[in-house]
Amino acid sequence: MKKSLVFFVFIALGFTLNANNILSNKITSATIYRSGAYIKRLVEVSLIPGQNSIKINGLPMDMDPNSVIVKGYGVFMISGVQTTQNFLQDTTEHEKVKPLITKKKLLEKEIATLQADFEATKNWEDFLNQNKAVSATETPISAENFMKLEQNYRKNSKEAKQNLLVLKYSIDEKNKELEKINNEINQLSGEINTQTSEITINTESKIAQTAKLEVTYFTRLAYWLPKYRISVDEVYLPLTLNYQASISQLTGENWNKVELIFSSANPSNNQNIPVYSVLPLKFYEPIQYRTKAAMSMRKMESAPMVADATYGVMEEAGAMANSPSVQYEDEANFFEYKLDQPYSVMTGDKNIEVTFNEQKVEASYLYKTLPYIDPSAYLIAKVTDWQKLNVLAGEATVFFNNSYVGKIYLDTKNMSSESEISLGKDDRIVITRKNLLGNKKSAGITGGKTVREYDWETKIINQRNKPIEIEIVDRMPLSKDKEIDVDFKIPDGVSYEESTGKISWKSKIETAKSSTVHLKYNIKFPKEKTVDGLPN
Repeated sequence: MKKSLVFFVFIALGFTLNANNILSNKITSATIYRSGAYIKRLVEVSLIPGQNSIKINGLPMDMDPNSVIVKGYGVFMISGVQTTQNFLQDTTEHEKVKPLITKKKLLEKEIATLQADFEATKNWEDFLNQNKAVSATETPISAENFMKLEQNYRKNSKEAKQNLLVLKYSIDEKNKELEKINNEINQLSGEINTQTSEITINTESKIAQTAKLEVTYFTRLAYWLPKYRISVDEVYLPLTLNYQASISQLTGENWNKVELIFSSANPSNNQNIPVYSVLPLKFYEPIQYRTKAAMSMRKMESAPMVADATYGVMEEAGAMANSPSVQYEDEANFFEYKLDQPYSVMTGDKNIEVTFNEQKVEASYLYKTLPYIDPSAYLIAKVTDWQKLNVLAGEATVFFNNSYVGKIYLDTKNMSSESEISLGKDDRIVITRKNLLGNKKSAGITGGKTVREYDWETKIINQRNKPIEIEIVDRMPLSKDKEIDVDFKIPDGVSYEESTGKISWKSKIETAKSSTVHLKYNIKFPKEKTVDGLPN
């Protein structure tokens, strides 16, 4: 689905708002770009006959005034639309802070109650101590009464001390929780944008009526990043490609159950077509640097020579002024995905992952190894026509047989018509590569030249319980000098790219069987010279 973006202020027949007569004010949809978001807000208002003025405030601080579009449904005239910025005076009214303020007040009440209980219990303990002193001076007192008083004192004193310990512990814990909430409030107050934007709309209406208003605007304080999940169940089945969006939203507005659309467009990019510029050619003239003495002599030369010096300086400046470097990417074609169900994204949310599409992708599977780098076999899924899948560059998490393999990066700009996705190593395929001629520095000297011989044996053993097909990629040394001669013979069934030295072949190996290929070559070069990059 394609969609054009238009940024302008629309003033026409349509809608109005009255500051005291807003019936509802809700964000209904958000189109998120890779940099920015386009917000649609639906407002229902009650108009009075005559002039009406309404302020829609609390909008993103960076709202682009040129992107504002207002539409309305009713019989009235819009006489003006204006956007301004203001500052919130009280962050405690922010939607993310309000619950913390409520919890803070509740904790403060609980702490006050506990503190009152603590003081009452402490007073009771003091009374018991005073009563003990009085009891001890009473005369006469029998031994039996004395024992009862003593036991009663101990019991009450013990309970009082235990209650004091419990209350003190509870007060300390509540104070820690209160301190934590205060820190959260302070942190949020620092993070919340106190600067916001607002839209003022002036209208005229001949009758009292209820009108619906649609206000749209662009903000850069939200974006999404493409991510993917690639799953392969069996090597004879198509792979599953899940499209995911990692959303970050710092607009200061809560998107509560809105229509969420992900767009590959990027309106933040420069949309102007590059301007043609001339590409001049001239001979390069090196800049000559003079000593102070030479410069002094230069000042004493004739006028024509001075003029020539001025020209030379201008040429030097001209040499530094290259033609403009232009970077231009075609963003005219893009795609969009809309979630089937309303979705909520709160302001301050970061890296919220949403899966918005799934496709079954045909793929062919085989093993691949580059034994000169890593003697391991990797299971590869080969996919054709990535460009038809609307895939943007991004990180992909790979699963094979419901097991986590790892993460890869889908670099769509460098993807060929047939792209490879690694599904991880398979340790049941054993690969060895060695030079059967050992580590000989030289196999001999012939005709004044040093000759080095190589016989690379690559052996692959299939320990899986089923046959495999594997592609082996190796390399042949490339000579960059005519005095270095590489003499080789390519084995049968092996392809060779002369420009890169890349050699490759495919092999089908049955269960518990092996395949061996030998790569032999000689390198000749003058004995008095040393060659960099010789294989070891």
